[in-house]
Amino acid sequence: MFYPIITKTRDTWFSAKDCPIKELISYMQKKNALRDAQIEAIKTYLYLKIECQNKPLWQLFYERKISTLEIEGLQDKVSHALFEHLSQNKAALNFYGIALALGKKPLLNFINKNFKSLDYESIFKSFFYNVSYTDYLFSLPMGAGKTYLMAAFMYLDLYFALNEPDNKAFVHNFLILAPSGLKSSIIPSLRNIKDFDVSWILPEPSASKLKKLIKFEILNQSKTNKKSNKIQNPNVAKVASHQPYETMFGVILLTNAEKVILEKLDDKEVLHKDLSKEQKQEWSSANELRDTITKIPHLGIFIDEVHHAANEEIKLRRVVSEWNDKGSVNMVAGFSGTPYLKSTEKISISEEVKIEHKEISNIVYYYPLIKGIGNFLKTPVLKTAYTSNRLEIVEQALREFLTDSKTYENALNSKIAIYCGSIENLEEQIYPKVCEILAESKLDSTHILKFHKGNKSYPEPKNALAEFENLDSPLSKIKVILLVQIGKEGWDCKSLSGVVLSQEGDCPKNMVLQTACRCLRQVQKHKDEKALIYLNEFNVKKLEEQLKQEQKMSLEEFQKGEREKLIEVQRFDRTKRLHLSPIDFYQLKLVFENFITKSANPVKSLKSIKPTKDSFIIKEQDLENQVLNTEVKKRQIKEEAHFKLWLYAIIKESFHTLTMHDLTPFEKPLKKLFDTITLKENDKLYFNLDFDRKALESSIRKAFCDKRKFHIQKELIPQSASLLIASNLKSPIFVEDSKSFIPQQNIVQQIIDEDSGKIGTTLSEEDKANLIKILGEAGAQKAINEKEITILKSQGFDKDKTYHYLPYQTDSAYEREVFDEILKLQKFKELDLELYYNGDNALSEFKIESSYKNTNLGNYTPDFLILQRKQEQIHRILIVETKGQTFAENFKPKKAFMDEFIKLNNKEFGYKKFSFLYLQDADDKGNVLDKGNRLIGKINEALSFFETKE
Repeated sequence: MFYPIITKTRDTWFSAKDCPIKELISYMQKKNALRDAQIEAIKTYLYLKIECQNKPLWQLFYERKISTLEIEGLQDKVSHALFEHLSQNKAALNFYGIALALGKKPLLNFINKNFKSLDYESIFKSFFYNVSYTDYLFSLPMGAGKTYLMAAFMYLDLYFALNEPDNKAFVHNFLILAPSGLKSSIIPSLRNIKDFDVSWILPEPSASKLKKLIKFEILNQSKTNKKSNKIQNPNVAKVASHQPYETMFGVILLTNAEKVILEKLDDKEVLHKDLSKEQKQEWSSANELRDTITKIPHLGIFIDEVHHAANEEIKLRRVVSEWNDKGSVNMVAGFSGTPYLKSTEKISISEEVKIEHKEISNIVYYYPLIKGIGNFLKTPVLKTAYTSNRLEIVEQALREFLTDSKTYENALNSKIAIYCGSIENLEEQIYPKVCEILAESKLDSTHILKFHKGNKSYPEPKNALAEFENLDSPLSKIKVILLVQIGKEGWDCKSLSGVVLSQEGDCPKNMVLQTACRCLRQVQKHKDEKALIYLNEFNVKKLEEQLKQEQKMSLEEFQKGEREKLIEVQRFDRTKRLHLSPIDFYQLKLVFENFITKSANPVKSLKSIKPTKDSFIIKEQDLENQVLNTEVKKRQIKEEAHFKLWLYAIIKESFHTLTMHDLTPFEKPLKKLFDTITLKENDKLYFNLDFDRKALESSIRKAFCDKRKFHIQKELIPQSASLLIASNLKSPIFVEDSKSFIPQQNIVQQIIDEDSGKIGTTLSEEDKANLIKILGEAGAQKAINEKEITILKSQGFDKDKTYHYLPYQTDSAYEREVFDEILKLQKFKELDLELYYNGDNALSEFKIESSYKNTNLGNYTPDFLILQRKQEQIHRILIVETKGQTFAENFKPKKAFMDEFIKLNNKEFGYKKFSFLYLQDADDKGNVLDKGNRLIGKINEALSFFETKE
């Protein structure tokens, strides 16, 4: 109900030239690692964080930060009194806009009569569940990459938090909650956050710095030590290990919502009962984690598959509200593929007037399933089996799958999942039938994976879990997966290209859509991949119902998707036509050399090691304000000790610098240290919690390491770089908006036609008119007939002095403005120069390894190159960089490096081969004319470089 309004307001903000995230989004689009759904969600997230200051939704609508309509259009449509009221009351105007959008006459009539007495603040709060904290929901379909999107949000928050540590809009630490019913499938997938490549969203060196800051904790232990007098919640120990809380930063806590957060939630009725001491201790222990979480500063809470938390929703909101009251919660972000409620929700405006809706109201971004099909999802091929016989359906589906099955380019076998309903069905009916059909194709049972949890008759298949988790490996031979009560949701298998639901009950009735869509994840980007979904009549009917209810789409739309609504962009390589050779230059590399200053002496070092006590000091004051030092032991988990396993742990954490072969000669002194930090209880050996084991293990590793000193040296390395990596120029590509491409597709086609000699047939009337203005009618006709002039010459510049590939995809409007201005300059034409866009780092090899004060800054890809040839060879190069105000500060170190790069390269070549022009959008302020003149002046001045004598 509200997300279209939010999206519209976001787009207005983003379209402004000075929007602070323009270049950041352009960087992500150039990287081409994230899907369009993810980038659009990031736009919304940053809009709410930066422009809307992370305020709760009710407040944004109440204060009209997000507006629903403008007052100007209402003057002749409402009464004078109402118009005056709406003019002066932002909240009233926004509420009236919502009423108009809903089109409910009773509601509009009610407002016309009661607009002065309405409590607009309460109304907007009731729209968003009466929560006082910031609560945003992002709705994306399966396969859109919700886990990676979650990771992107986290790193962006940390990036801005580092730049503005006191800005309360940005999160410093994170708590990720998975719904209890999906713990086994969702928590493992959330661990993939660790694998997220930060350079997809942020340039180096910021990406690497942020990656190093992240610390993960899985809070998966819900039991407490009931025998102890003290509360010993192991999850609390994990959180507390990151103290002091005041400076806690970059910690990601991952846990299960019900078992850990909501278990034994305090209730007034329970607290009034006559509980035993042991029961009270149990309740205190269960609540300890919640109390500890309140101490975490700037906490962001992310809830995955939020639609599953419906039964826990009230409890969860209560807990979050308590945390928020204590000042620890920055925001809550939910993620779901199902934006619609199962039943209609009613919001009471009065006793007689209610607003009914079936969408979750705090959705801020919605990407429908239909847009993903054919985009980043496979296109489903739905087959209905008109028979009630399970084995007939399985046979039909499997034979069709085997006929069309393929091996993807990355050596993955396509696979089909058959859901069996029960273990008996799987073992006794379906497995024998599948073996029989595969045998006809000379495939044995090693190509079948049986996966279930087992029962009295049929134990869990050996190694099934390991094979299930590695289905997307090229080493997997599996082609058919037989499942019982597994893989209905949260299962990510890209090579799965078929699903069979042959009977009612093969999956829960309310999960036919989720189960059928398991095979839709795409293997390769921009490939037209198909997925076979084979259902009996009952499951087809359920699929149709759930598509309509949850996605507002039909079966026909499900099978077509929305690809035809995307814009097709054809791309072409013109480097051969332009005879554009690689650019020779020298890379300035930092070479790190290390010298051994002191060789390792394990014998001497191990003798000097003394295990230290594990404690920290808390300062306390007594009643007379005297400071007392109190030693407090860190809360640890009691762990059984084994000498060999302890040695393996030391080796594991050495990052491959130690082996067991290194430690074996020193077992005697190591055993002595091991005996010091262990103690015996009931014939078992345990680590003594009084000792700092981690510090000891670190000292042992150091005993085997040489002491080194680093020396940094700069080296010039010759390099030759092509301006186009032809293999990366994919065509066609499909985009929602072609504004960032230059030139547009009609001009692209005209240029390609001219290149192939079709000039006389493609000139439009407008082009011919331009030629006539320049050459006269006779001259124009002669030029057309003799192919002496091109279309773009008639528009003011020569197409063969630019466009080494077509079209260019630019970062910003400022880049396009600079490009246009350079091509039109008289000086550019007189000097016979060429202009090439270089800003797409996926397509260009010309990247400069930059550094500043002996720190590696990563690769720098300049925006434009202006070339001058001498005897057909590239002679001089002006490197042009454009920057918006937002990224100007971060570019300063690279800008300083470019001075050194130019100087050293020119010295090596023996003449002024390179020069550098830096253009910053913020420098050209004032009216359009003045701004344009200043820009032209800077470019003209820089072009004088090509006139200098050698």
